[in-house]
Amino acid sequence: MKRNPVYEKVEKKTDCSFKTGVYEQSYFKRSWHFHPEAEILLITKGFGKRFIGDSVNSFTTGDLVLLGGNLPHAWISDPVFYEPETKKQCSSIFIQFDPIFFGEIFMRTPELNSIYELLKFSKRGLSIKGYCRDEVISMINRMPGKSGIHRFTGLLHILELITKCELDPLTTETYLDTRFYSKSTRINRVHECIMENFEQDISLKKAADIACMNESSFARFFKSHTGQTFSEYLNEIRVDFASKLLTGTAYSVSQIAYESGYNSLTYFNKKFKELRGQSPNLYRLNQKDSG
Repeated sequence: MKRNPVYEKVEKKTDCSFKTGVYEQSYFKRSWHFHPEAEILLITKGFGKRFIGDSVNSFTTGDLVLLGGNLPHAWISDPVFYEPETKKQCSSIFIQFDPIFFGEIFMRTPELNSIYELLKFSKRGLSIKGYCRDEVISMINRMPGKSGIHRFTGLLHILELITKCELDPLTTETYLDTRFYSKSTRINRVHECIMENFEQDISLKKAADIACMNESSFARFFKSHTGQTFSEYLNEIRVDFASKLLTGTAYSVSQIAYESGYNSLTYFNKKFKELRGQSPNLYRLNQKDSG
């Protein structure tokens, strides 16, 4: 059963129909998340690995992607950015928007048909390349300073220009169709907590408190909705993240165990083998061979 990454609520200003901004930190946070809004993201500084749906690729300065709504993603900076004395910085410019705000009638006009088709295609995640990519980047760099109608038309111009670029889909065609979504608000709240804190100790009591239930009632409720115990669910999320790190980074197995929420390497190896049918080292080796 596929598990959701954490839901991210995109907060926008009351006088704006979409959000654009700049992210600047010493490294990109490792949150594996999604949001209903589509997103254009330009890396302006930094390098590492990006995880989009079921794809894992390297990224560096100038990396540019368009992500459809509800497509899980995470950017993980190279280990050098986490060193205590490093002076390296990571930054990006993002535009997050809900295609619905354009309006169905507006989007189906002949003049916008190419953008309409682009947004449908973007559900797979698109790497933006080609001769017009530099012009797209130039327009994106100016977006955070725009306001009013110029901001709105700026987004349309960016999307129109992207339709003329070389676009490489990043996920398999059926990725979103096979995802699991829970209709239970309580389960979703617990899942959000797990995804935000799975590298820490998360007790059954804490999860029950989030669901506003006692432990025994919550344990029964949780299993009836997910088909798993809370512990099984948590381990699956941790092992799923560990699998991505094994495939996409050069971190040691012990470091990956720690990053995934395991304080015991022996326990991590045991749980990983239970869920993947092989040890972490063998999994990494087989993934390299298959690549």
